[in-house]
Amino acid sequence: HLYTKIRVLGLGKEVVVSRNFSVNSVAAVWQTFVPLLIGGTIAVHNHDTVLDGYKLFTEAEKLGVNIISMVPSQLSSFIGQLEAGRDRLLLNSLKMLVLTGEKTEPGLVKRFYKFYHIQLWNAYGQSECSDDTLHYKIKRDCDLEVIPIGKPSDNTCVYIMDKNLNIQPVGVEGEICISGDGVALGYLH
Repeated sequence: HLYTKIRVLGLGKEVVVSRNFSVNSVAAVWQTFVPLLIGGTIAVHNHDTVLDGYKLFTEAEKLGVNIISMVPSQLSSFIGQLEAGRDRLLLNSLKMLVLTGEKTEPGLVKRFYKFYHIQLWNAYGQSECSDDTLHYKIKRDCDLEVIPIGKPSDNTCVYIMDKNLNIQPVGVEGEICISGDGVALGYLH
């Protein structure tokens, strides 16, 4: 999982990662250990800062953060403040924003890209896996009705299955099932 984050997001030793998720959250694992693996920096924020997207982005800029991961609803709240007239922050150090934990809506992507040219990623993962198991780079000119959840992490397979655990044909709805090294031991049954 950690090495997939490094490879997919193109992270190197110059990275400064915002550790804004609670240590009780699985997302805090990559936010903590990816920078340590590659010689990067971790910017840890206090609870009050994390709860307010405007404060979080302000502090992240002061600390030179390059990458932040957050839930789409928090980004929506931040963008809502800008739309309501709050001063637009200059986010010169921020290079990537990874949305995770909730469905990313196309409308939010369009709202964000009206203000910033920062690369957006949609990340998806189930609780039985090691956080984000799939990643999708959202293009600025994205005109999709649904934002894809992306391609699987290294050493991970994703299947779309019916209620009897039969693999569905391409384009047919079903349940997402994941196998591979990132699935928690003993999760089956």
